[in-house]
Amino acid sequence: MAKDKINILILSIFNEERLLEEIAKANEAAGAETEISATVINPLDIILKIQRNDITLKAYKRFASEGEEITANQLRDLIPQFDAIIPILDSDRAGHYGLNVVRQFQLQNIYSPASAYALENCLNEFKASQLIIKDRTEKDMPISSKLLINGPADLRQTIDLAGGYPLKCTVTKRGKKYADVLIENDESAVCLLKSVNDLESEIILSPFIRTAHEKTEYIKAIVFDGYTPKSEIIAYSVTVPFDYKNKNSLDGITAPIELDSHEKRVVGRAARLLYLDFAEITLVRDMNGLGSTIISISGKPDIEAAENATGENISAALIKHVIETIKQRRKNPKWEVDQVRKIGASENLTQLRSEILSESIKNLHNAAKRILITNRESLTGRRTSVNMSENMEISELIRNTIDELRALNLMKL
Repeated sequence: MAKDKINILILSIFNEERLLEEIAKANEAAGAETEISATVINPLDIILKIQRNDITLKAYKRFASEGEEITANQLRDLIPQFDAIIPILDSDRAGHYGLNVVRQFQLQNIYSPASAYALENCLNEFKASQLIIKDRTEKDMPISSKLLINGPADLRQTIDLAGGYPLKCTVTKRGKKYADVLIENDESAVCLLKSVNDLESEIILSPFIRTAHEKTEYIKAIVFDGYTPKSEIIAYSVTVPFDYKNKNSLDGITAPIELDSHEKRVVGRAARLLYLDFAEITLVRDMNGLGSTIISISGKPDIEAAENATGENISAALIKHVIETIKQRRKNPKWEVDQVRKIGASENLTQLRSEILSESIKNLHNAAKRILITNRESLTGRRTSVNMSENMEISELIRNTIDELRALNLMKL
């Protein structure tokens, strides 16, 4: 009997020893019938190829330096060799180039816990916030306020719109983040705005949250199985002796923490809105009754820091999830699509149907009211002729409303 082989590609500029260790353990536990293996490749060492009249996208590993001969065996296409990829795109260059690598594999139906689309959205902080805040199923998605400006702006108007000092300023260019700066007064704001204008960059202004204050908690939540409403969440708090820090800085005292039901719901929902099957969501919990605020979302969780803080074997959980997903996809190639559809059915569709039904009833009521008024005027002699354009308008309104209801299967017509 042939072995069931599962090959995983880890895209990272580092060795990723923890993940390789857990994959080796999973291979031992799988027994003789299944062989699980993994390879770590720097995404910058992968060459991508798209060819006319060939729908098969290709990816090759860069084996030789300039002047060295590359054998035919080394030029084998990487994509058919793997069942899943785990992208860990750290550096800016690896992140930008790595998105194309991830997309190339995904277009050939290779599974990734974080899609290129999702990773790109995470890298663009303002876009990620836009995608989350527009969600109609959760009335209050606690995203921190943000103000995006480009070029010269009236200082007082800008600061007032952003909520006043102190402010955290994120310098970006075409969505790519370059730096975080704290501004506390007009002098620093003027200097920063001038510098940003000279660099032809954009800035995102958001209220500065004092994370070192005794009334706030800085929390990181790791989300597994983000495609389903029953996602697993592991969270830990980070206590630091100072206020201002980069969102990825973990210097401080860490401890496991339990999220409340509302926090679990919004954290899971945020991961699903960005189509992240494995994510890290950073939030700040206010002890004064203001609730928690989502600060950032990443498709590249800091696994080592989370394991040290919680004592949980997150690497093993990730590998287990990837292997189970591969097996499900082999049984049903559309399994992943079905999961996303289930989310829509359970979260979006009910709300959408309710809104359209309410709007449709209102339209039908208005149409009936207009017909009734027309009939009354005709009977009392106040209207001697029938306005054909008005009748056509009413008929069109009724017809469009019925089409909407039929499309949602709310009326069996």
